[in-house]
Amino acid sequence: MSHFRIKCKKCGAILKDTYCAFCEHCTNSLLVTDFIEQEFHDDRGEGLWKYNWLPIHKPMSKVNGPIVFKSKNLGRHLGLDNLYISFSGYWPEAGAYVKSCSFKEFEAAVVMENARDNKLDGLVVASAGNTARAFAHLSEVTGYRAIIVVPLMCLSEMWYLEPPGLIPTVIVSDGDYSDAIDMAKKIASMTGLPFEGGVKNIAKRDGLGAVILEAVSAIGRLPDHYFQAVGSGAGTIAAWEASLRFQS
Repeated sequence: MSHFRIKCKKCGAILKDTYCAFCEHCTNSLLVTDFIEQEFHDDRGEGLWKYNWLPIHKPMSKVNGPIVFKSKNLGRHLGLDNLYISFSGYWPEAGAYVKSCSFKEFEAAVVMENARDNKLDGLVVASAGNTARAFAHLSEVTGYRAIIVVPLMCLSEMWYLEPPGLIPTVIVSDGDYSDAIDMAKKIASMTGLPFEGGVKNIAKRDGLGAVILEAVSAIGRLPDHYFQAVGSGAGTIAAWEASLRFQS
């Protein structure tokens, strides 16, 4: 029995599949993960997989999560006694091993494992940079297939961390992010592989929400204030949804 359900925020329907990005009844709706276990736990596995509020069952990959530490110098400079910093990057001396140097690696890991759980052979992903690099890195190290569509202007962000081997197909769209999404949807229809779904994918947002989960794990409660650099709406929505779970 699964430890979560997928629910439509608009009509309240419980969807049958545990991999989906769109409600079968509504348009312009946002699906959310409804976890059966309402109490938060951080002892369910290693790395990113230690949190119980992730829509995965038996992860096959090894993925490091974010780190949260109490600031000393910056906190002193700002006059803040309880300033905590969440770091999602590669800083081995501090115990941070996110090789793609972005919290989008948490998103990619949860999306891929959720897709594996649902017996999907691969995904088609549209990205403007960090998400593409994260999916490319994890596709390489795990062997999970990903077709990634990136706008030409963002191609410089696609540097690889692993030697060439199973590097996923990267199809470049000469346009912007919306053009990449349109092309990804067309490729999905031609290949039969599902379109990852962007912000509407529940696994994407739950993975990004790991920064809030780790903050609570490290601090012992929700922070009074939370500041996050935003490159897209998905990370903002993810942090907000994760914080709501602690308040429900």
